[in-house]
Amino acid sequence: MSSLLEKAKAWNLNQLQADTKPLDISAFVARGHVEMAGQQLVDGGSFDFLGLASDIRVREAAASALKRLGLQPVAGLRLQAELEQRMAAFWGTEDAFYSALPSPVFHSLLALAKTAWTTEAEAWPFLSFPPSQQGTFLEFLESPLPSPLPSLVLVCGISPFRGHLPPLPQLLQKVQAFKGSLCVDESLSLGLLGNNGKGTDAHFHLPAQATWKLCDLGQTLGAQGFVFAGPRPVVSYLRNHPLGRQHSWGQAPNLAAALRALQLLEAEPWRKERLWEIAQHLHLALRKLGFDLGPSVTPLLPLWVGEESKVETLREALRKSGLWLRERLAGKNSHFIFCPKATYSDEELQRSLEVLASVAHRHQWHVQASPKTAEQNFYLANAHPSVWANPAKPHWTPRSPLPQTYISVRKATLRELYQQAGTSEFMEELLWQLLSLHKPSLRQKAADWLLKRL
Repeated sequence: MSSLLEKAKAWNLNQLQADTKPLDISAFVARGHVEMAGQQLVDGGSFDFLGLASDIRVREAAASALKRLGLQPVAGLRLQAELEQRMAAFWGTEDAFYSALPSPVFHSLLALAKTAWTTEAEAWPFLSFPPSQQGTFLEFLESPLPSPLPSLVLVCGISPFRGHLPPLPQLLQKVQAFKGSLCVDESLSLGLLGNNGKGTDAHFHLPAQATWKLCDLGQTLGAQGFVFAGPRPVVSYLRNHPLGRQHSWGQAPNLAAALRALQLLEAEPWRKERLWEIAQHLHLALRKLGFDLGPSVTPLLPLWVGEESKVETLREALRKSGLWLRERLAGKNSHFIFCPKATYSDEELQRSLEVLASVAHRHQWHVQASPKTAEQNFYLANAHPSVWANPAKPHWTPRSPLPQTYISVRKATLRELYQQAGTSEFMEELLWQLLSLHKPSLRQKAADWLLKRL
């Protein structure tokens, strides 16, 4: 047996992941439904807020491109160039760059920046931000920044875990004061915020080129790939970086689906309007029922639970009752994330609320009804553009997604692999998969397992 094969067997992950189960999704059905394990559920778990990913016209565009062009990346170059032009025009930027994988965008961008700061490190688990380069919005705005000053500040247009916005005007003012650049991840805000769904800049009435933009097309547009939009020199750098040259080509079906979804986003403003109507109804109804929605001001609704074990119990109860929600497992800060769809009927909306109320009652999901004050205690971003977050309890304060011991293991492992293999990207991805295992016992086992091999 070769030494490489022996080494591969030593790194076998099957035992560690034996207790984890992938989502048994057999079909995404139109109008906000998903078929899972033979049961049709209301889809409250995918980020397809506008219903574009499940739209038959988007699927037909992908199928047509597959039939005409196949899956060879080179066959999609014309569509890729068209998508880059369309995204740049949509956002009003000088240029845009598409990549099938995140690394050519994120890692190349950080290589250009040298020093960066983020308030949402947990949103990009495949990136490594030292503790000195991350913090809360308040820490960034009111505390002295470390030296050297960050040349790039990276934030989410909508927090994927808490549903609030960044205080973008204040952030931009401070970043411009030390001649840095502000980059906004519009993956969830594309189509949801601003005039014609143009995102966070438009929502806060900032100039189109005030910030750089990032977007995971797999969220709102329902197609695989990542887009960066900004100044032409930066786009040229990403496009010609070794990572960009090697891994940026996309497959024709994904590109065709993204182009069709973007066309529908612009042509059908009813989707955005309907989604915010649903968000208003859900925020009010759930708060009246006593659910803790934290700082959310958007259609992304976090529902506080607390313990991971409780989330697992509630997850199964919700699915048996016909509702699928996204879950955020983070120790004692675990919660669900409810992502409603613009395509919900009134009946589906009411059914979702009934399921949540019933499961909360049967499983002692600790909520306290507050019908008299619920309407006065929250704001939504579409009606109050200057409000970026609702008042929230201290447990909603962002924390590192991993305990400090795991972070230490992660850094040590990255250094070790870099010395042995000359790259940190493989280990970054591998380690995150291990430490993101659902059960705390598995995460501890993963950490112990890694330490024995260093």
